[in-house]
Amino acid sequence: MTAIKKRYSKPQIIKELATNSDLNRKEIGTVLDELGILVGRHIKEHAAGEFVLAGLFKITTIKKPSKRARKAVNPFTRKEIVFDAKPPTNAFKVYPSKASRIWLISSSISRKRADHGANNPTLH
Repeated sequence: MTAIKKRYSKPQIIKELATNSDLNRKEIGTVLDELGILVGRHIKEHAAGEFVLAGLFKITTIKKPSKRARKAVNPFTRKEIVFDAKPPTNAFKVYPSKASRIWLISSSISRKRADHGANNPTLH
């Protein structure tokens, strides 16, 4: 498995998956589109607020509360300014799964060994 140097676009991802599986490009495109819709249905407002794709990642919704308007002093001009109130918002966090973290850590260690030589006792 070789490292990919540049980020793939969606058509490149579909082509790569098609060459590595028994599905054609149209079927893979449909699967990816449906996966995007499914993720959206999980994390939209009044939904589960969490989506897990086993072995890859977890997306969670973080509900940030509203902020009141407040006054502060500009440290440069010494004038009082007012920050406007902000409505509540939803933010999203994406966490890698444990399996992908282990894969990333092991690949970085093997890369360090290749860079510094296998005889380095600090890497063993």
